[in-house]
Amino acid sequence: PSSTTNYNRLAFNVRIKGGTIHGNVYGGAAKSPAGGNRVMVMTGGQVKGWFAAGCNGTDDDGGQTYGTSYVYIGGNGKVDSEGSTKTLGYANGGNVYAAGAGRQGATTCGEMTFGTNLVIADDSYIERGLYGGGNYGYALSETNIYITGGTNEGNDGTVNNVTTQGGVYGGANQQDGPGINMYMT
Repeated sequence: PSSTTNYNRLAFNVRIKGGTIHGNVYGGAAKSPAGGNRVMVMTGGQVKGWFAAGCNGTDDDGGQTYGTSYVYIGGNGKVDSEGSTKTLGYANGGNVYAAGAGRQGATTCGEMTFGTNLVIADDSYIERGLYGGGNYGYALSETNIYITGGTNEGNDGTVNNVTTQGGVYGGANQQDGPGINMYMT
């Protein structure tokens, strides 16, 4: 597919309400491009790898997602590798990415072409970082991050009632990114 293809009619929806996933969750292919908007909602259960709205992105190029993403992790959902330092597809577990995870040295791998939205709420637990982009993947358009509830306790691991052991990043971990809007209450 090309970036001029109209994917607005396509959608990819994931809903996780319970159970345990022993690996990664991503909203596209490993290395092929994908089209359509991503809506991924997690309100329970545990992902023991990482969570990404876009394509995994395992090749030098390709792995773009032509669409927008909306990721909501709330309720008592957990993205928690339980302290594992094992790399799973170029990224550590316990991270949440609103774009694709991506790959070091790749040009478009894990790219989300039309912007990202990441909402973290309620009593969810994120072991490591929250990213408006990906690890190496990134958003080409505006990134929005919403963190709701509670108070911000700073570096002790609690961000607005959402427990996280890492940071909150508007863009990608290892790449450039677009304009960022972050909302915290």
